[in-house]
Amino acid sequence: MGVPTLWGTYKVAISASNSVGTGPEGTLVITVAPHPQAPVISSAPSVAGRVGESLLYNLDASPVATAWSMRGPLPAGLGFDTSSGKISGIPTTATDGADFIIALAAHNNGGSSRPGVLSLRIGTPPAAPEITGWFHHNLRVGNPFSYQLRASASPTSFVATGLPPGLSFDPVTGWITGTPTQAGDFTASVRARNIRGMTTVRWKFSVLPRPSPDIYFFGTTQAFSGRVGEAFPRSTVKDYEGKATSFIARGLPPGLSLDPAAAVISGTPTASGTYKVFLNGVNENGPGWPLWVVFSIDPNVTFGP
Repeated sequence: MGVPTLWGTYKVAISASNSVGTGPEGTLVITVAPHPQAPVISSAPSVAGRVGESLLYNLDASPVATAWSMRGPLPAGLGFDTSSGKISGIPTTATDGADFIIALAAHNNGGSSRPGVLSLRIGTPPAAPEITGWFHHNLRVGNPFSYQLRASASPTSFVATGLPPGLSFDPVTGWITGTPTQAGDFTASVRARNIRGMTTVRWKFSVLPRPSPDIYFFGTTQAFSGRVGEAFPRSTVKDYEGKATSFIARGLPPGLSLDPAAAVISGTPTASGTYKVFLNGVNENGPGWPLWVVFSIDPNVTFGP
């Protein structure tokens, strides 16, 4: 008997003897296990959570702890499992920016750990998002539009309904993009959501009609000259700002014509004279401001020898 001082496996030769003699030798195997070690706490010394949000935290130790003990209460809403070392629950009270200090220890058959300290900080929940920005937008039919919705408190998604025709919405990024196709006043419902709730606001969109077209001759003056029998220089009518869909010309010299879609005047004059030509552009809002242009066509004079 005795107290082993060194762990390991030992083979011991033994024999038995009496008055007759000594028997055959045998072997005795003795295994000395290491002395159990007390656990050392290895988990992080702090944990943070928020009121109303589920919290789960596992305490760890090496060697493995078979039991845990804690001194002092946990924040309201949390519980402690002394077998697994698990802290869990849904906090109901914030620690107001301070740390909630808890003394704890891990235990196994080798003893108990040195006392440890766990700091718990429970913050207040985030507020529901608050949508910011302009709540009234002026748009125009045919003009591209883009605007990104923004909100406080880290929104996780957006919703927008009732936008003017031609506009689309990205619920993840909050971007409203597109080109309005219909004039009028529209009221859209815009929502921003996070884990604490949802906020809804009304946004107004005033979509103005496309303006009537104003036209001009691109790269030329408003007076043109040509000669009978000679091809007239191709001249292009350009829309100033109203995005004309077609063009009108009245009073062109004989032999000249206007392509109403391509807005090109071309041809070969057949009669001399001075012509005052009426030009205009048209879109869905009607004709624009007219333009009067003078065409001077000279006769094709041939001089003799």
